Amino acid sequence: LSNFIQVQSHIKNLQITRRFKPEVSNGIGKWFDCLQILSKLSLVTNCAQIYFTSDTYQNLFVGPVYYNNPKSATDTKEFGWSAIQFVMLVVGIEHMLFLIGAVIEQFLEGKIE
Repeated sequence: LSNFIQVQSHIKNLQITRRFKPEVSNGIGKWFDCLQILSKLSLVTNCAQIYFTSDTYQNLFVGPVYYNNPKSATDTKEFGWSAIQFVMLVVGIEHMLFLIGAVIEQFLEGKIE
């Protein structure tokens, strides 16, 4: 009896919730816009992650460099980049990547279907 009720239930569900026939489309529609937004957000978050978590880049560009001066053994020289300049470098790279993406988009505009 249980199997009979279960089979009848499945038959009823298949009659009510049939799948539509597949239709051919030219693209993925609004999902393409969502993917573009996600790619731009991921670029911003990746650049922010490089700035906030990477000690390697900060050690390369920020901080003092010590060297021996014949006149003074305790002389230090700044490497030349402050933390604000490093932020500007990361933001500049981010904008450059946005520009490269826009140029590629313009070249491929007619070819994407």
